[in-house]
Amino acid sequence: MFATILIGVLLVASLAPSWLVLIYFLRLTAGQALRRAWLIWISLIVVAAGLIVSADAIGLANPLGYTLGICGALGVLGAGFFGWRIYGR
Repeated sequence: MFATILIGVLLVASLAPSWLVLIYFLRLTAGQALRRAWLIWISLIVVAAGLIVSADAIGLANPLGYTLGICGALGVLGAGFFGWRIYGR
């Protein structure tokens, strides 16, 4: 049960910032935001998994800390990407 809750928290940390950018700035519904962003979110999850496995392989000391840091940083980068796509043109 703990692993399920932890995975949910990590997904929220990764996906919520970009979801909020899409909903707040483009005035999209949750379903429209999901249809627009699903490829980016899949790539965020794949990159996060790769970075977490790499950090574990090199033996970093705080697994929970670097996992949350990676997921949070990628969430902010995803939100920045959508913000750039909205206002960068």
